[in-house]
Amino acid sequence: MDPKVQIPGLSKGTADRRYLKLDQTTPQAVVNGSPIMEGVQFDTTPSTTNTAEGLLRWNSTDGTLDLGMSGGTVTQQLGQELFTKVRNGGLAVIPNGSVVYISGRTGVFPDVSLARSDSDSTSGVLGVATQDLPITGDRFGYVTTMGYVRGLKTDYTGTGNWGTDWAAGDKLYVSKTVAGQLTNIEPSAPHHSDVVGTVGVVAPAQGSILITLAKHKTLEELTDVNGTPLATTGQFPVWNQTAEYFDFDYNIVTTYTDTKEPTGFVDPDNIGVSYDSTARTITLTHAGGMDYYWRGVKKNLASPWVSTAHATGNDEYYLYSTDGTNFTWSTVMWTFDTVMVAFVNYGATNKYGRRETHGLMQWQPHEELHETIGTYLDSGGDLSGYTLSSTTAANRRPIVSSTVVKDEDLHSTLATLTSSLYTKHYVATASATSTYVVDTADIVPLSGANPYWNQYTGGAWQQTLMANNSYMAVWLIALPSTTDAGSQSYRYIWVQGQTNGTLAQIQSLTPTSLNVGQMTAENPEFVFIGKIIIRYTAGDWTIEQVDKLTGSRFSQVSLTGGVSGYVSKTGDTMTGDLRTTDLIKTRSSTLTYTAGNLTKVVKTGGRTIDYTYTSGILTSYTDGTNTWTLSYTGSDLTAITVT
Repeated sequence: MDPKVQIPGLSKGTADRRYLKLDQTTPQAVVNGSPIMEGVQFDTTPSTTNTAEGLLRWNSTDGTLDLGMSGGTVTQQLGQELFTKVRNGGLAVIPNGSVVYISGRTGVFPDVSLARSDSDSTSGVLGVATQDLPITGDRFGYVTTMGYVRGLKTDYTGTGNWGTDWAAGDKLYVSKTVAGQLTNIEPSAPHHSDVVGTVGVVAPAQGSILITLAKHKTLEELTDVNGTPLATTGQFPVWNQTAEYFDFDYNIVTTYTDTKEPTGFVDPDNIGVSYDSTARTITLTHAGGMDYYWRGVKKNLASPWVSTAHATGNDEYYLYSTDGTNFTWSTVMWTFDTVMVAFVNYGATNKYGRRETHGLMQWQPHEELHETIGTYLDSGGDLSGYTLSSTTAANRRPIVSSTVVKDEDLHSTLATLTSSLYTKHYVATASATSTYVVDTADIVPLSGANPYWNQYTGGAWQQTLMANNSYMAVWLIALPSTTDAGSQSYRYIWVQGQTNGTLAQIQSLTPTSLNVGQMTAENPEFVFIGKIIIRYTAGDWTIEQVDKLTGSRFSQVSLTGGVSGYVSKTGDTMTGDLRTTDLIKTRSSTLTYTAGNLTKVVKTGGRTIDYTYTSGILTSYTDGTNTWTLSYTGSDLTAITVT
């Protein structure tokens, strides 16, 4: 035996003080009962690799000392690893290489169990078992909290509980599905994504993992966040300058619920809406699917999306959602805080759809604009292809140019009408039943060359031939119909005149003089864009005047011969060429008439509008809060003042 143990790395001091002398023939200096030495020199090429309990030896591979830990099966590389002595918390065996968390305590030592990232209680990683921890015996062993864990399978390939192929340097996380398992796929929220370590050596049985625990804090755990618990969907942080922290006392969902906003489609103008009258369904299409909001929550309908079928009874049906998820049909009109899709007129013979995929307009202004403005002509809708005073059939069959109408926030483009096939509308019977004649050759019903006018007589509506040398107006409606061929026949509707008289009488008429039967319920959804005055004389009929109508159902303006109409607003007063007394369009539940005049409207929801007449002319109306006073010049409405 060497009588001295060399102290490694020392070059200072006397030779005697570089060694701990084992031969004390010449006594070594002792201070306070301890020999003076400057270090211990370990053999850097030991002949044994024994890791017996308590044995300290040099490890030339890792460049440090190996210390045999309790039990003799675990070796610690001093200065490169940190261990914690633990106790198996109850599993039959915790395998070497398993991720564990503290699940209890036995005396001064923590109990550990297999960790999983899908729960707060099991995701607080202590470390990785560096040996098998059986349930038998004293159940104690070691967990590496920093440094290498060796002797593991790390050559995982393919897809499995471990994630995908492992490679050196891959970050490793706690599995969200298999307790104790490491995976190289980061768990998605709300699962915890703490980094446990990285892959070291890739090998089938002698691989290694470098443990470098990095806990990812949740937002509520940050030091500048108050401790208000995240317990309700919609909570969000707001900075409190006085307290100098963020707090989660605010909730955006509450705001969305209270305001009911935003609700509606994101790109309403470009959503295709088609109606299948046989299947009784609506189909929506859009290049990116139909994004929409329901009270602040963004959702999507995959394109194409097909609705359920509406009922088989002849009625008017509305398709909308009252919960943001389920789209259902109803014969009750929607409220304006819903997600609207389509309207369908499902008559015994006449069936068509109307697009209603409205956008993100606030629901209160939407409702108000619906009831006061409605649909209006945005552009196009020009009449051509006719010849005035001509009895040639082809010269009495006008073309309608492409038309853009706007229904509050929803633009619809109606295709050009060039087919010379026209859909006509008139009312019949005492009930003013809407009657349609689809795709016929002329804009007015005929008996030979004599046009009919739609007369109300004897308490009922009927067809009456025009008198010789008399005039009648034929009115053109633009309606934002769905894109299917059947509904397209209704995009332009020619409404038969209900007055037969002199030219001056017919020129003075406005669309508000018409009874449009069941179409009255759709008043805010269509707009009159043309007025054609025809004359019957000498056994034939001719077109004598063509007027383009602009504005909305609220303020319909006649443009004759290309002359622009004029409407201006100053403060609360509107002036100009206003020619309507049909001022308010309502989704009414109750209407009251006195002497043929509408005197009261009780709307769904309870709001009441009262109308006042002087000599049969509407002069004011009030909703209990505001009063609208109407002024006339002759028979023309020229101003509306709000007080």
